[in-house]
Amino acid sequence: QAVKGVGEEIGGLYRREEIEWPVPSGELDLELPADTPFAKLFSRSKVRMRLAPAFETVFRRRSIDLQLPGGATALLCLDKGEIRAGAASEALCEAEIELVRGDAVALLDFAGSLRGEIPFRIGTQSKAERGYALAALNAGAVPAPVRAKSVTMNAADSAQEAFSTIVQSTAAQFHANERGFLEQVDPEYLHQLRVALRRLRAA
Repeated sequence: QAVKGVGEEIGGLYRREEIEWPVPSGELDLELPADTPFAKLFSRSKVRMRLAPAFETVFRRRSIDLQLPGGATALLCLDKGEIRAGAASEALCEAEIELVRGDAVALLDFAGSLRGEIPFRIGTQSKAERGYALAALNAGAVPAPVRAKSVTMNAADSAQEAFSTIVQSTAAQFHANERGFLEQVDPEYLHQLRVALRRLRAA
């Protein structure tokens, strides 16, 4: 049983608060989050009553320990299976690199070294986000293109920090529309990709 927070994304790296417990019975134990930052949420009777399965992930995982330059260590997880929501299902085939110890830059260097060796696309959605999206699609919701979000900077930011913030924003907009562009017929996905590239060139 796990509880995951929204977390944050910084330069292509994701940090999410995640707490896990072994639950031998396979049934939810709503008392377990009592000693976590999520205690108030799970103490609400309305929340407890409305909890219900939204989707299911069924996959096989292979984990490989990585020793990266500079002393960093990481875990490479290879997942293959599918996400199920009602009658809908979606293939799942992804590699996730999780930092165990050391500098996070080592993760980017390792991922960069794979370019040209293995055909892949960068995924910005977690399994949970993909599951909720599939459940919404199964319920009749229509996915929509993602427009640029407001960029927040501080007056004390250096030019390098401001540039980095803008580039991260354009990359997020591009990746958020990439899948829709490849799989949907709505031309707005292509338009939003072009907007992201124009913003990047302007920066």
